[in-house]
Amino acid sequence: MITINDTVFDRAYFRDAADRMAAAAQLDKRAGDRFAVCFSEAQDWLAFFFAARSAGASVLPLHPSTPYAAARRQAETARCNWLF
Repeated sequence: MITINDTVFDRAYFRDAADRMAAAAQLDKRAGDRFAVCFSEAQDWLAFFFAARSAGASVLPLHPSTPYAAARRQAETARCNWLF
């Protein structure tokens, strides 16, 4: 379990959220890909991280307030295949 902003998230939450994100991002087809992610909610970032790690992908965390052009530039510099 982990508490984020006074909300408790358990293992089941992250398992279910990671499964949803993996399906949405088609992570089963993206082993080895690099993802830059700008999620405003910490629990979303963690769920995506767990999903990507299970799929053999890597994640570049970007601050959620990063303007799109800057996020894209950072993703390209890091050779990310995807930007969320």
